[in-house]
Amino acid sequence: MTNLLFILLTVLSPSLTAQESGTWEGDFKGIILGVATTLSAQRSGSAWSGTIDAEGYIYNLEGTIDGMTSKGTLNDPQTQGSITFSAKLSGNSITINIGESTNPDEKMEIVFTKSSQQSPSSSPLSAPTRTNANVDQRICGLWRYTDVYVSGEFSFATDYFMQFNPDGSMVWTDGRTAGGGPDVSMDSGTGDVHPASWKTENNAVWLDGGNGWEYYAKYFQEGGSLMLTFNNGQNQVWERLSHFYPCPWR
Repeated sequence: MTNLLFILLTVLSPSLTAQESGTWEGDFKGIILGVATTLSAQRSGSAWSGTIDAEGYIYNLEGTIDGMTSKGTLNDPQTQGSITFSAKLSGNSITINIGESTNPDEKMEIVFTKSSQQSPSSSPLSAPTRTNANVDQRICGLWRYTDVYVSGEFSFATDYFMQFNPDGSMVWTDGRTAGGGPDVSMDSGTGDVHPASWKTENNAVWLDGGNGWEYYAKYFQEGGSLMLTFNNGQNQVWERLSHFYPCPWR
């Protein structure tokens, strides 16, 4: 689970169905991280651009078309982040692959098609608990915190993951511990995944796991880091793995 997108990705591959065919242009509907999403795409010669609107959270696509394929960059104007993408047009569908890596676990494939009908996603995040709570969109996405223990020749690292979704749903893991020493090694395996709702008030994160809202921690977000400060004074600095990608567990 320490691979950057061990991640990700396989938790989310939204699939959508469509009616119009063979065009790079138009409006496409889908689901990203459990949120109803619209892709509006335009073509000008070999240039292809588009806007992905996830209920107000915007991503921009800029690329070039070569026949039935396209390559370019996906930009997040909220965080100023970007990542490469490739796309393929096939009949009614545009398949977008986010990220480039020789490791297939470090990619995400999203299939957009023109349709008013939407097939259900296999992702466990496809039907999150929705809330009307306020959420700070800056901390939406996937985060990892690593706790390292070293004693003599033995060392262990535990990775924890949290994913905050724009609709007020979130998931977190118990953590996975791996490590060892000269003659022994261990791997605890993927921990359990827990769903919850989340909101932000007065620079603090509140969680509801089914028993009502509970204070979690104060937060400070800057760039790719999220610092949580708990009531006992403990600080944790979490690393942003991605704003766009889904979770590293399935």
